[in-house]
Amino acid sequence: MTSKRSRKRYSSTIYQFQHPDWEPLLGLVGQDLAGWFMWMGELRLSDGTSVHGYKHRETRRYLHLAPDGRAYEYLAPASFNDPNPERYREWSRVDAIDEAFLDWSRFHEGDPEFAAQRTLLAEVREVAEAGARMPVDAEHLRRQLRFDAAVAAARLHERDADPGFSEARLGAEGDTYVGDLADADTWIDDRPAA
Repeated sequence: MTSKRSRKRYSSTIYQFQHPDWEPLLGLVGQDLAGWFMWMGELRLSDGTSVHGYKHRETRRYLHLAPDGRAYEYLAPASFNDPNPERYREWSRVDAIDEAFLDWSRFHEGDPEFAAQRTLLAEVREVAEAGARMPVDAEHLRRQLRFDAAVAAARLHERDADPGFSEARLGAEGDTYVGDLADADTWIDDRPAA
């Protein structure tokens, strides 16, 4: 497949960092590979499009995805003083996948179990190239949304009760700690049930 990049470029504004939306990511990479990503926030492009940023835990590369499944490429400034605010353009979903997973295998050299991940990634690329979305387990998504709502409520309660409240998203396995970092014995396991 040839690379498809739009010539149209968009500026963006930060919209929100409180309410993760995993559906665009799940639709692109599926449930098994989505666990390798962290939701970083939501942007609004100059045309009004909502774009969610997801950062790969190992490659540290991003996927920027609209709720309708379109992928966007971030364009780095040409120089420190570059006045052009138009930093995003639409590109192919396959290119977005390739960029986000670039060099991922080097983190797993010699790991025989990584072959299954590599096979899964190839399947994800095929689905994206066909213009389709990965199937999503609706019950898993409902559980995740209920979990996100419970975490948001706990955060609000903690913030109201303790002005020194802090939180962190830690761990490669998807564990989220909510509360004072000095008291790190309360963990919420947000991994999908087996």
